[in-house]
Amino acid sequence: MSHACEGLNKYWKERGVEPSFGGEDLWEMAHHAWADLSALLDGARDMVSLDYQALRVIQALLAYLTGMKGRRVRYQDVGASVQSEIRAYIDLALTVRFNARLPDIQDKILIGDVQEFCQPAWELHIKEDTAWPWAKRPRFL
Repeated sequence: MSHACEGLNKYWKERGVEPSFGGEDLWEMAHHAWADLSALLDGARDMVSLDYQALRVIQALLAYLTGMKGRRVRYQDVGASVQSEIRAYIDLALTVRFNARLPDIQDKILIGDVQEFCQPAWELHIKEDTAWPWAKRPRFL
């Protein structure tokens, strides 16, 4: 994260913008990066591009990271905001590159097919990870 923030500072300085953070702990840096990225994205709400959507995923991940402060769990539940941004990015990428779409989240038949396809991998992961007391079965299985 600190390396990413250094790169972001360099990018902003090259464009004449003074960065607003540096030298803080990981969560402070994530919070400041999230706030700065949010301000940047607020001015471009009508954009539709893979770059814009990738920035939205990063913004959601930064918000997720700031919410993890003080938590000591191996697998933190990923919130709906992160999942929806990742889904939107994948859907846009499929549309742009392959003229295809992800199934509608409400379509139980297609979503069931995807869950059935992924279930053996999840079960293997859980089986291999049972030594950890906080390992748990994903909610969709």
